[in-house]
Amino acid sequence: MKQIIELVEGFDVTEILGITKYDPPIPAELAGQVLGDFPSHSIKTDEERIQNLTDHYEDYKKEEWIATEKVDGTSITAFIYRGIFGISSRNLELKETETNTFWKVARAIQLEEKMRKIMEAHNLEALTLQGELLGEGIQKNKYRIKGQKVLWFRAFDPMKFQFFPFFTFRSMCEEAGLEMVPRIDYSFKLPEKYEDLILYADGESKLCQTAREGIVFVAKNPLYDDNGRLSFKVISNKFILKHEE
Repeated sequence: MKQIIELVEGFDVTEILGITKYDPPIPAELAGQVLGDFPSHSIKTDEERIQNLTDHYEDYKKEEWIATEKVDGTSITAFIYRGIFGISSRNLELKETETNTFWKVARAIQLEEKMRKIMEAHNLEALTLQGELLGEGIQKNKYRIKGQKVLWFRAFDPMKFQFFPFFTFRSMCEEAGLEMVPRIDYSFKLPEKYEDLILYADGESKLCQTAREGIVFVAKNPLYDDNGRLSFKVISNKFILKHEE
């Protein structure tokens, strides 16, 4: 027998209708007001695909590699250079505004203060940190993150124009309480054929139950790069099929 309930203004129908509280997604303002081009004292975050480096693969097999998850967001570069703190997207330096997501996240995690402490601890005149901005309003938020956050993946010395070794960068993040991209393997040897590496890139993200975008490989002891970093990316074919139709 159905129960008839008389509804009056102010009556709580949450349980009757099976409704839970709705929290609207936090929008992301990623364009912002531009101060200028990407700063010349740092290097953009683009990694080369292994398919474009096959001529080097035999030499690469001699190296030991650090493998971290390549996450699908939007690139963020934070720097302190000549005493000034700044934020850039992949290609442009951005002006600080109240609504710009890059700057909002940086201020929320006290990024400038943390970077200055890193510089003091490591006796640095300048510092660049680079990461991936993730969350609501960014690449369909496939990791189901509430709000937005940054996962960091490398550090750069603008004065020497060189990257810091990976484990120095990791120590910086640990000291400052900054979250890094997920670790996959810190002592990886490349398979005989690069095609096997492409298959290895398939897998589940460590952030949630979804296909990972791929893997970034960084040589522990880079011998071939003037900037102190030898690296490349491998994109998952399963990720491409699922998310880039």
